Amino acid sequence: MVLRSRRKIWQRILFSWITVVLLFLLSILLIKGVYSMYFKNKNAKIRAIDTNKELKALEERKEILHKNLSRIKTTKGIEMELRKKFDVAKEGEHVIVVIDKEVKPAITTEKETGLLYLWHKFKNSL
Repeated sequence: MVLRSRRKIWQRILFSWITVVLLFLLSILLIKGVYSMYFKNKNAKIRAIDTNKELKALEERKEILHKNLSRIKTTKGIEMELRKKFDVAKEGEHVIVVIDKEVKPAITTEKETGLLYLWHKFKNSL
């Protein structure tokens, strides 16, 4: 009999509204924590992938720079870089400058208005 009355007391406590509300609030707090950790994990994985791509690109650039550096250490490499950067020539050599087609000026002397202006803009953009 006493055992049965104790069981009813515990049942009343466990199934009361206060207990249900407290358990609900506790579950919301736990879900919020899990949700936050999920997005932090997702962002960390994305950043790790981006960082690995950047690392690979930097390693490739490092290799290219080392190749260029080893090439520039020779006298022929120095001469090639000087010729490429400054358009210079040795004694007895001549420099030829190639000029592209004549470029039409973008400014017109006449002011065009309306459809004629739009037509010329369209035609020049092609």
